[in-house]
Amino acid sequence: MKKIFLYLVVGVALTATSCKKDHVCSCTDTSTEPGSAAVTYDITIKEAKKADAANKCVKTTYTDGGFTYTSDCKLK
Repeated sequence: MKKIFLYLVVGVALTATSCKKDHVCSCTDTSTEPGSAAVTYDITIKEAKKADAANKCVKTTYTDGGFTYTSDCKLK
């Protein structure tokens, strides 16, 4: 009975912890400024849980000088 309990505790402990690893965030920047082209690039988020990396890899938009700039990022 003790062995079963020990295996159960170890199994739960292993499945309950999330692994930290590197995640890649792929972004595309666009602008409403005339003559601008879309730029695509990857960012590596090091040693993070998937949920933490997803929170850092988001879409952002801001306006400056009458033009709108958007960075649309998604976790690969």
